[in-house]
Amino acid sequence: MSSNSTTEAASARQSMGSNTGAKRPSKNPGKPKSKVKSKSKMAMLLLGPAGVGKTTIIRQMSVSMGDGLSDELKQEAKVALWNCIIKKTLHLAEDAMNDSEATVQVGDDTLDAVDGLQDVNVKHLNGKDVDNVGQMVIKIWEDAAIQASLKSIRSLTFEDDLVYQSAAMFQHEFDRIFTESYMPTDEDMFKIRSPTTNITSTALRFKGEEFTLRDVGGQIQHQDMWMTAFKGCQAVLFIISLDDYHRNDGNGRNRLMESRELLLTICKSPDFLHLPLVLIFNKADLFNQRLNDKPLSQCSAFETVAGKGDAEPVEDYKKRSLDTVTDFFVQGIKSVVKSEQNYSVGYYTTCATDSHLISSVMETVFTSMFSLVESKLNSFSL
Repeated sequence: MSSNSTTEAASARQSMGSNTGAKRPSKNPGKPKSKVKSKSKMAMLLLGPAGVGKTTIIRQMSVSMGDGLSDELKQEAKVALWNCIIKKTLHLAEDAMNDSEATVQVGDDTLDAVDGLQDVNVKHLNGKDVDNVGQMVIKIWEDAAIQASLKSIRSLTFEDDLVYQSAAMFQHEFDRIFTESYMPTDEDMFKIRSPTTNITSTALRFKGEEFTLRDVGGQIQHQDMWMTAFKGCQAVLFIISLDDYHRNDGNGRNRLMESRELLLTICKSPDFLHLPLVLIFNKADLFNQRLNDKPLSQCSAFETVAGKGDAEPVEDYKKRSLDTVTDFFVQGIKSVVKSEQNYSVGYYTTCATDSHLISSVMETVFTSMFSLVESKLNSFSL
């Protein structure tokens, strides 16, 4: 991530200008007052569409502010990782074998390894079988035809995206991953992609206060749970993937625009309007990388946004692009909650796989959240 993005991420960049009557979180809120502590444990709701990094943020917070990641969770993640790697390996092999224009054919030994891999059940994988599967995976990936397929294969569904992202994170470590004694490290856990399929609650501690971070599955089939999840929550964190500006879902709809539509739908809920909101613009590192060859105009919402000018410094171009995206969301919120004169919202940028950065940003977020919630309680004389 660029130093410019890191600086922005560490600062509380407030949206909703003064003309809306919005309240800015105090720059020095200090320790939350006992009034918040005397109430039932605070609960914050973590929302966002699938694939934006909510699970990674939860895991980062569990390590830095909670009880860490359990062996049970790591065991589940290990199986999920094995499954992702095997699934992508078979996808690559299928693509290579079906490529009629390929200049290199898949080797016979590789085909034998593919046949063996198709029969693997990762849930029952143990002992020496783990090493054997690892050798089959490595054999397939070393094949020249597979390497050629790797350069052209494209995922089509959200599930495939998760699979490919996880496998890509570990493609040079298969010999470490496929061993009988392997257990994911904390750093591994931050890289493993797996969707949240139900509501999960994580207990955290910050500045002597205990609170719960509640995560709700982002897939469309789980979004009907979101409105009921507001019950008992005092604040909302909505996660957005900056890297989605150039991505479409299986129906050809831009994922960043879908995130905004989803956010505005939530903002219209009566249960939401009294809750402080913070937007987390995640994957800023990928966003900065993509801008090098994918201009912001690839998203129809920004089709009139100019690309990098010849004389424009790279960092200025990236900042301009980031400001354009954040303003896109902020203006949308303003159009929905403009009648709510006491409504407050802040926004931050981060990279969920960067442990130091995510901890720094989330500490700032939680400080602001506690201040906002306390201010809300005071306004109701509670």
